[in-house]
Amino acid sequence: MPIRMTSSMISGAYKKQMNTTLSQLDYYTKRANNLRNFSKFSENPLGATKAMRLRRAYSQNQDYMNNIENVGKTYTMAEDSAMNVKNILDEAGDMLKASSNFGTRSPSDYMTFATSLRGLQQNIMQSLNAKVNDTYVFGGTNATEIPFTVGDDGTLQFRGVDLGSGDEAKLQSMAQESVYIDIGLGVNVDKDGKVDTASVFNDTMNGLEFFGYGIDDDGYAKNIYDLIGQAADAIEKYAQGDADAYNGDIAAKFIGKVNDATSRVLISTSNLGIKQNQLESLGERLVSTQEELNEQLHNLEYVDAEEAYTDMLWQQTAYNASLQIGSKLLQTSFLDFMK
Repeated sequence: MPIRMTSSMISGAYKKQMNTTLSQLDYYTKRANNLRNFSKFSENPLGATKAMRLRRAYSQNQDYMNNIENVGKTYTMAEDSAMNVKNILDEAGDMLKASSNFGTRSPSDYMTFATSLRGLQQNIMQSLNAKVNDTYVFGGTNATEIPFTVGDDGTLQFRGVDLGSGDEAKLQSMAQESVYIDIGLGVNVDKDGKVDTASVFNDTMNGLEFFGYGIDDDGYAKNIYDLIGQAADAIEKYAQGDADAYNGDIAAKFIGKVNDATSRVLISTSNLGIKQNQLESLGERLVSTQEELNEQLHNLEYVDAEEAYTDMLWQQTAYNASLQIGSKLLQTSFLDFMK
């Protein structure tokens, strides 16, 4: 049985189709303007879900890059400070060697040596308390407060603990402190909630490791500040007439211990350089990952400009064609007929 199509039915169907065509034209026009594949979750649920995962990965990767950049700045300052201390120790060693020529020096010369060595102590303090922004480089786990200070007796302290006569067990514990950060190695946690240290990075920079602490078997300070101070004290006493305070044997011991301190600083700096190389290599990989994630996001969320403009023109053509069809398909009104 044939279906009778009334003008109102034809008009309704046409209006519905025109609304669809107009909606599509609006979509493609907006897409041509902002070049986005979709602007709402409902337009592409699968694509939007994937985009959220990619953005989360992008943000996390950016955090890793920021962590590496911050650590890199700290390591650069630490290396510069350590090399400055090494140069100071070299200068101190040269002074001690010069002071060992006992037959050619006057008491005033030795007073000059002592004064110069105390000046080197002050230069060392500046390097020990080096900062990056508001963070003390060699502060260990407490990098917001000044780590190295001088006590009332003139000896060096680390976070309030005397490096010579202080609690050596406490100093050893502080020297072994660690703070770990995530730099994209893939953090592993065992069933007991303990983090695998191989899956994170130890961000702690401790001055005790670089510059020494405690007293050696000969009664000399292991830390470079007090060691140079002891040499200055001995030379000053000798200049004031105490012949037993400083002699060839004592000078040789001081020279040897300064050389040992220099070697310790160089070893710590070398280990620092190895870590820096590892960070740079990982940083390059993270940059590559970031570029890949950015490309995936761009391909998913954005459309080629030429493609978007072409699609809009096609949709405009379809819309204009619908208007022309409508002008022929819809019947004229009774008033139009009476004209």
